[in-house]
Amino acid sequence: MLSCRNFKNGCRVKSTMENAAWHEEICFYRTVKCAGDFFRGGCGWSGPIGKMVPHVLERKCALVLENLQDNCPFVSSIGDFPGEGMSVFERKVPTNWKTVLLWSQQIMRLWAFVVVYRTSGGWWVIYVRSYASDEARKRLQVKIVVRRPRPPPSCPPLAPPNPTAFTSWKAALLTRFTSEEEGKAEQARKVDSVSFHGRLFGPKETPREVLASGEYLCLTDSQVQRFRAGRILFEYSIEITMKE
Repeated sequence: MLSCRNFKNGCRVKSTMENAAWHEEICFYRTVKCAGDFFRGGCGWSGPIGKMVPHVLERKCALVLENLQDNCPFVSSIGDFPGEGMSVFERKVPTNWKTVLLWSQQIMRLWAFVVVYRTSGGWWVIYVRSYASDEARKRLQVKIVVRRPRPPPSCPPLAPPNPTAFTSWKAALLTRFTSEEEGKAEQARKVDSVSFHGRLFGPKETPREVLASGEYLCLTDSQVQRFRAGRILFEYSIEITMKE
C-alpha cells in the first residue's frame, strides 16, 4: 500500500498502486493555488485545498458565494465602480473582478469558481474553472446566464379596511396580472438575457487556452449597458450539472 503524497498536509489514506493516482486527484489535502490568483493582484497563497475557503474568507482575496438550496443556480451580480468617478466602460486597461468561489453541499467537492473580466477593448469574458479532476470535469457542464438585475420582490399592498373595498381591490389586482401581461413580461425577460452552455476549465489551463477554446460567455460593452440598472451592471447565474 502506498501513502498519499499529501501525507505532509495531513492525509493518512493508503492506496494500491492502481488507485493511488485517482485518490491524489481528489484528495482533500492536495496542494492548490488560491482561487484568488486567477485575477490580477492575487495573493499568491498555495496550500491544502481543504483550507482554501477559510483562507479566502480571512484574506478576502476571493469571494465565496454560498447556495443553501440544492438544484438551484448560484446567483450574483457585477457592479460598476462605486461613487461618481470613472465608470468601467471608460477604462482603457483590462479590468478583473475578484473570482467567486461557489459553495454548496451539492458541488462542494468540485471547488468551482467564476472568472469575470473586461478587456481594454470592451469585451467581457465569463467562464468557470474547477479544481475537480480531469475525468470529473469531462462529465460536467455549466450554464451561465447574464441578465438585467431583477428587483427584489415587493411587499403586497395593505388590505383595504372593509369587505366592499376588498372586493374592488381584489378585482383590480387580478386584472393587472392577465395572461397577456405575463406573456409580455416573459418575453422581456428573454430579450434581456444571454445564456451559454459549455465546459468547466481546470486550474492549469491558461487564459490564452481558455480564449482559444471558445468555451466561455463573451459580451460587448453595448450588451452590458443594455442590462445595466443603476450601479449594477448585470446579474448572472451559474448552474453546474452532469452531462446527459
